[in-house]
Amino acid sequence: MNLDQITGVVRAIVPAILAYIVAKGWITESGAADITAAAVAVVAAIWSVMNNTTEHKLTTAIAASDAVDVAKNIPPTAKVKLVANALKE
Repeated sequence: MNLDQITGVVRAIVPAILAYIVAKGWITESGAADITAAAVAVVAAIWSVMNNTTEHKLTTAIAASDAVDVAKNIPPTAKVKLVANALKE
């Protein structure tokens, strides 16, 4: 399962779980809204960190036609150097 599939399943299941918990009276509707808002904020922060890594920028650049030129402009890390060297071959 890839990340898109996992997040899709989570997006389908979490609202059902929250609705069940509200129906049982364990939390209020506003409590469910607060939990949802907090979860969205945490997921957005995690996504932002993952999406803005040097390695992610490089893999995104590889899809572009000028991948080698873009790769040369990314600050080097060990993984970036490995991929850049593979592109040269």
